[in-house]
Amino acid sequence: MKLYLLPLLAVLSIAEVNAQAVKNTNTYPTNLEENMYFEGYDANTKTIKGVHFMVLTDGNNSLDRTPPFVTKIYLYQEGKDPIFIKTYEFENGMKHMSAKEFKNENISIQEFNVEPGIYRLGLYTNAESSFQEEMSDNAMLFRDPINIKASSTNKPGGIYNMEKKSPEKPKSDEEDGEDVDEENQDDGGE
Repeated sequence: MKLYLLPLLAVLSIAEVNAQAVKNTNTYPTNLEENMYFEGYDANTKTIKGVHFMVLTDGNNSLDRTPPFVTKIYLYQEGKDPIFIKTYEFENGMKHMSAKEFKNENISIQEFNVEPGIYRLGLYTNAESSFQEEMSDNAMLFRDPINIKASSTNKPGGIYNMEKKSPEKPKSDEEDGEDVDEENQDDGGE
């Protein structure tokens, strides 16, 4: 019978070494624009549409998991406290060295008192500091600002596009309506 116990003990030892452990590691949002964007804002429904983002984890063993944590989406306006508008719960944490992608999320801000103005959408991982980690890279702002307009205007805000000046090219005298040759014309000897 002892011969049967040796292989069983070896299998149990290997399983114990490879067992999934809950360990702290760094979590953070992606910083690549193609993985972190939104499609627009609809003022009629007060909804930010087509939100895409990705949460990443570090670590040294892909079998390990983080403790449970939350990730929050917020609106940021310079000089004001962020307005947290959506919470995602990672009840089982995330595997180390992994990514969780969210696509086409529609986030309503109807229940929040959001004053009209220019805001930036942000993402904050491990937002409640559920476990100890490097916190300096846990928050990231989306690239494009959002112009939140009063719903009474019935105009969709969309992604706010600043007026861009096109580089001015020098106008030719003909475009200005001047006849270049008038100054340089000879009177014909009269």
